[in-house]
Amino acid sequence: MGEEVECISFFQGHQTTPSVVTVKDGTFLAGELALGCAHINPENNIFHIKRMIGRSFEDDIIKSFKRMWPFEIRPEENKLQIQINDKMYYPEDVLTELALHLKSTAKEYLAMDVTHAVVAVPYHFSRVKNTSSIVHRIRIECEKLKRYFIKLDSITVSIDSIYNCRSLVVEISKSMFFSWISNHLKTCMTIVDRVLVKAGCSHIDEIILVGGSTRIPKVSELLREKFHGVQIKHFKPDEAVARGAAIFGHLIQNNDSPKMLIQEIDKLIATR
Repeated sequence: MGEEVECISFFQGHQTTPSVVTVKDGTFLAGELALGCAHINPENNIFHIKRMIGRSFEDDIIKSFKRMWPFEIRPEENKLQIQINDKMYYPEDVLTELALHLKSTAKEYLAMDVTHAVVAVPYHFSRVKNTSSIVHRIRIECEKLKRYFIKLDSITVSIDSIYNCRSLVVEISKSMFFSWISNHLKTCMTIVDRVLVKAGCSHIDEIILVGGSTRIPKVSELLREKFHGVQIKHFKPDEAVARGAAIFGHLIQNNDSPKMLIQEIDKLIATR
């Protein structure tokens, strides 16, 4: 294509797709379609797939997360498997279904076969159980609505027929939300300090925020206070990794020193 990075539109024009896979009548659904079925059979809805890759059943991360997973996981030698009804799947199997969904979308958009891809993975890659349908619906709705705190001082969580034909209507103010996450924000700033010390950096000219939680206004506010008004760039954080992978793929295709990028990534990982 050209020299500019272009993000492909998915279902209903969205430029990102949820890392969610569900099994319905023995068939895999991925992305938005899977998310739309999450409240019907939450025990068949698989998410946090990338967190499972490369980890064993006894991994501390797995133990902490499985309490909130509606699906069952089982030990399998030094790995883990996901149980949906009477069938077992490795996390890699589920991730493959998500990758096939992405490939199909790209093929339809580009009107050509897609034969190669660059996959960005968590840096650890190479090294409440039975959640009810009600809780799952609340979690999904809150996840969507919390983003409105960027512009609004309060939001209203409203879910129809949540229990015995009764609806849930709860107003949450921005101050309430910030008070609930204050300890997490302090931890973030502590990590920033640790990273700067390990990287040997003393002067910061510009900050680029990446990740879903960076949309929270308080994150930018705390960083501005810490770095005395340094410029903070905001762009679509969900696309940042995809754009980086696309640029890396372009370098590989043109044999244009991709090792430089790998070294920079390794340096970043070392500061964690």
